[in-house]
Amino acid sequence: MGYIDPKCVLVGIQCCFRFKIFTTNITNSRLRFTSGVRLEYGRVIDEINWCKAELNSWKAALNNEVRVYLDFCDRNLLLKNREDGLKLTIHNLEARETELQKTTTELKQQFIELQQNSIDNVNFEHDY
Repeated sequence: MGYIDPKCVLVGIQCCFRFKIFTTNITNSRLRFTSGVRLEYGRVIDEINWCKAELNSWKAALNNEVRVYLDFCDRNLLLKNREDGLKLTIHNLEARETELQKTTTELKQQFIELQQNSIDNVNFEHDY
């Protein structure tokens, strides 16, 4: 085996020491990087969960508004049907009123004619 210069040994030790520090720094950097990535990943997951919760809240609000609108439409349709039914009833009652007025007028006319006939008959009987 050959001669080993102590300076080279010292340089080798320093190189080894520097390499160890360098690898330790890389390892620490990786840990910091990994921790940072984990923190960023956690933040992203939290943001996704918040967005999902916000979306579910909007969906619930929209479903509620749709339900209220459909209830309004149903009530409006029922009221429209009731209004149409009442208009038909009013029309039938007006037709009935007209018919009754006509009948009443005819009956009054017949009553007047009967009174005149009765008066004529009484006058006729008195004449004999």
